[in-house]
Amino acid sequence: AVSSPLTGSVDPGSTLTSLRKRIGQVPARMLFENFFQKDKGKEESGKFQRHSKLDGISGAFGPVGVVCCGFGEDELEILAQTVEVVTRETAWEQPHVPIAVLGKEDFFSKTKLKDVLGKVAERDSVLPDQPADVSVPLVLFSGFPPRQVSAAVTAVRASGIRGGEAGSQVQPLFAIAVPKAMDKTVVQLVEELEGDAMANDPATPPSE
Repeated sequence: AVSSPLTGSVDPGSTLTSLRKRIGQVPARMLFENFFQKDKGKEESGKFQRHSKLDGISGAFGPVGVVCCGFGEDELEILAQTVEVVTRETAWEQPHVPIAVLGKEDFFSKTKLKDVLGKVAERDSVLPDQPADVSVPLVLFSGFPPRQVSAAVTAVRASGIRGGEAGSQVQPLFAIAVPKAMDKTVVQLVEELEGDAMANDPATPPSE
């Protein structure tokens, strides 16, 4: 067993093997339909952009890391292990991907995305005293090359983790850091993503 900074001692053997099997069962394709507009030809300025249209598509944007909210400790552990599998299975030369978990303080203080990513290494695996209240959980990738973004989204979906409000656990929304989003507050980003999800899927629970 190894020690996890999120939940303590875990045995990753069976979990990682299971994740590899489940990842192999899911087509390797982009799965960002949850937060893109229904009208694919009219993407608004400042909104999250299609991955194929990002500037510098041959590389990656932002510091390497994952920003998330809306998950319990068990789900966070699975998320961390899943990202670890992706870095190994895709031969990405990234020894460790830090994960920053958003809390209520980030929402109340109107923390910007650039502030979170600027300290993503410091916030790695640190659980907030008060988790952020969101209707739909969020996983945002930063600094991932295109191939790894695709593999990571596919893998996290395959892991089956859910989150959100108690009693209405749902699949997470996925996003990638883009230049126009860096000066937005995390509250604004979450609201935009939830709004896009509602537009694409009326069954998605509304934001409080």
